[in-house]
Amino acid sequence: VHHSGFTYDANVGPFVAMFKCAHSVVPGTLARKEFWFFQVLHIAVWCVFNYGNWPRGDDGEPAQYTRLDWNDVKVITALTTFFEVFYTNQCFGRYMHLYTITRLLFVQA
Repeated sequence: VHHSGFTYDANVGPFVAMFKCAHSVVPGTLARKEFWFFQVLHIAVWCVFNYGNWPRGDDGEPAQYTRLDWNDVKVITALTTFFEVFYTNQCFGRYMHLYTITRLLFVQA
């Protein structure tokens, strides 16, 4: 199949097709400065925390502002899950509506 500069060869194996990323979001993502900034920031914080250089309290535990209690995130987790499911359902509904209209056009043509 050839469409707008992209050639798909069904004869190649799934692993070859899976690792072709020229016509995906990967090159655009890797070219962004923001991606590399947050990647380096994440690795730096991870290294500092896991190699013992993170600020600690008198009891040897991580400082109070670095601990996260499950009770503090219950509500935001529930809301995030609800909105994610709601948004996904809305997208699927729009897709199914467009699919139905397209199929009707093919039947009438």
